[in-house]
Amino acid sequence: MVDLAYRQGFFRLLIVGETKGNPSIIRSIEVWKVPRWGIELYITGVQLCREIGCGENEGDYVRVSGEIYEEPLRKIFEYPVNEGEEVLLREEKTLVHFLYEDKVVGPVFRIRGWNEIPEKLKRQAKMYVQGED
Repeated sequence: MVDLAYRQGFFRLLIVGETKGNPSIIRSIEVWKVPRWGIELYITGVQLCREIGCGENEGDYVRVSGEIYEEPLRKIFEYPVNEGEEVLLREEKTLVHFLYEDKVVGPVFRIRGWNEIPEKLKRQAKMYVQGED
């Protein structure tokens, strides 16, 4: 996935993990010639667009506004080039909404915490780059 993302010009890859079929963690990988793990965000109470009836998203980039978790949300979601229309990712008291023109356009979830990527994953990424198993 990292190789494909790199070839297609993406700069970040998000991997959503689950617990008992429910999204529970978002891990980010910074896509470069040598990929590197970003951070992991622990989430709960996810409501998908099909469940809450999201509006259409015409936004080109994401602007982040957070009360508690602004730093990790910026590291995962904020797009660095401010061109075109924006989607606002707003976190209030751990509840996250993606908004476009004041309408919800993405999943809604709560943040339980975040962490720099554990050393185990950093070692696995290093082995991938070196071609080891």
